[in-house]
Amino acid sequence: ESKAEDTGLAAYPNPFDETLTIVYSLPVAAKNVKISVFDVTGRLVAEVKVNEHKGTVSLDGEFSNGVYYVKLTSGNESDSYRIERTIKIIKL
Repeated sequence: ESKAEDTGLAAYPNPFDETLTIVYSLPVAAKNVKISVFDVTGRLVAEVKVNEHKGTVSLDGEFSNGVYYVKLTSGNESDSYRIERTIKIIKL
């Protein structure tokens, strides 16, 4: 049986300078999967919608130096099987 604990989310290099690579995996195929990047104030600075239950995303955005949070979300607010994972990253 698949569990939410089987969800993976990692980012490298961390801290990063120019390009950030995000690796994610969900225990099952899911709908409405997105990877969002927020600054420390909670402002959304990047978002990528993905169609696979696992994969890699590279971000080359113009991030200012500082701390950010990467959030992996699958499903809708009303779904009984909704997954969210968040990690902290640092831009130097």
